[in-house]
Amino acid sequence: MSTSTGPLDVLIVGTGFSGTYLVHRLLNLNYRVLALDASPSLGGVWNSNTYPGARVDIQVPEYQLSLPELSSWQWKERFPGREELQAYFAFAEKRLGRKGDEGLAKHCTFGVWVEGATWHEQERLWEVRASDGRMWRARWFLPCVGYAARPFVPDWKGFEAFEGVVRHTAKWGNGGEPDVKGKKVGVVGTGASGVQVVQTIAPEVESLTVFQQTPALAVPMRQRAFDPEFSKKTNDEREDFFANRKNIWDGSSGSMIPRAAKDETPEQRVREFDRLWDAGGFAFWSSNYMDMYVDRASNAHIYAYWRDRVRQRVHDPTIASLLAPSTPPHPFGTKRVPLEQTYFESFNLPNVSLVSLPSDPITSITPSGVLLQSGTHHALDILILATGFDVGSGSFTQLSIRGVSTDSESHSQPLSLSDLWITRGPSTYLGLATSGFPNMLFPYGPQSPSGTCNGPLCAEIQGDWMVELLEHIRAAGKTRVEAKEEAQAEWTEHAGIVLKGTLFEETRSYFWGQNVPGKKKGLVYYFGGVPAYLGRLEEEVKGGYPGLRVD
Repeated sequence: MSTSTGPLDVLIVGTGFSGTYLVHRLLNLNYRVLALDASPSLGGVWNSNTYPGARVDIQVPEYQLSLPELSSWQWKERFPGREELQAYFAFAEKRLGRKGDEGLAKHCTFGVWVEGATWHEQERLWEVRASDGRMWRARWFLPCVGYAARPFVPDWKGFEAFEGVVRHTAKWGNGGEPDVKGKKVGVVGTGASGVQVVQTIAPEVESLTVFQQTPALAVPMRQRAFDPEFSKKTNDEREDFFANRKNIWDGSSGSMIPRAAKDETPEQRVREFDRLWDAGGFAFWSSNYMDMYVDRASNAHIYAYWRDRVRQRVHDPTIASLLAPSTPPHPFGTKRVPLEQTYFESFNLPNVSLVSLPSDPITSITPSGVLLQSGTHHALDILILATGFDVGSGSFTQLSIRGVSTDSESHSQPLSLSDLWITRGPSTYLGLATSGFPNMLFPYGPQSPSGTCNGPLCAEIQGDWMVELLEHIRAAGKTRVEAKEEAQAEWTEHAGIVLKGTLFEETRSYFWGQNVPGKKKGLVYYFGGVPAYLGRLEEEVKGGYPGLRVD
């Protein structure tokens, strides 16, 4: 069945920052637009991030849209928690939209799981299908599904036999939110969500076993509440920040030290390291010495400082050496750095234990817990999987998206995005479009800077470019746009070249899609920085869209 009397101009899937921003922009240009979302309201991942301790690890005002309609919003904390972020999106829903509307929700349908979309060449329309049988048709299909929407779950034996509760942090509320108080809990994974869960639940559970594959090279968050006077000052200054953030590599308020760490005296290095450590947030990661990603000696100085500061906080020397090994598990900063508040102190509690999985891996899940290769069994009531996501492409390949028809020996069949990206690895043009899928544009796509700059900034940069393209097409009376294969190949190659000769190349991480077993290695993000990326987008517009086939 169809839910509309005629084709939409634009159908958007997802109402996080990108979806919210695009709905607002397009409505005010008089497009007939509808956004679909499985969640009950605007907010993207902040509707599903309900695990204990969930909060953003990017400080405000960096983590917000720059729209003037939202300028009166005042944050309560430097790093807002899930509830405050949901309140922000509720605030945005009421204040954005088309003039005269009651809010954005009028142009959204919530509680809808989109299972797939198919391009119809003759009509030059997308047909989008929901799991409940509903169907929509639209000229433009904009999946704003984020880069981390498909959870990764390890393929261990025995999951079906486990008699306790299993939750992935991304699906915490599915089946009801479990109460961890007084329970035997295991946490697998020490990335951002794992760190947040561990430090939050450690004081209230009967026992907590942390299963660590790779040490979390976490740095202090330095959370603080904003009093009204400070909040007002932040509001007064953020317009200057918004005006300048497109000129900064990651769109943040920091900048790297323009010197080589190895060339400084020990006293100079410690002085800089202390400053960054005390500043909190990502300062120690994104504002450190300029050569930290290319020079092994400089990177070693940074890691050694981090290691020594962490070990000072852990009482047991054996545990300290597992959390902060003498030899770095990988060059510092070449995996995403988590932020923590009391993570390392959690291991000083008598009810918290640490298992090093490289030394003793998990072999199976039993009805009552986790069995290790050594034969050690850990009895659990609740098993928490903080095992991350199929980052970048997984958000898209979990949907059945079919593009132009391709000839085979026996018949013509639509090109499958999932088959294409899984077998060959994702390839995009500017991280926004891919050949074979006309009139489909996507923010936060593979080979975009979505994982290396702040999400709201990416939403605006990419959203503005997409809106400008739609306006160009409408003014020209055209109806079809598709990325050229040669332009896509060039961009994909360029994105890879950016990291040539850096320490990122020797680190297995989700930056390369290597956190998912069997996934073809491919660079997930563009690391050239916001100014360089914005420059390429502007070149494309000024050149008359040479990388796109328009007709």
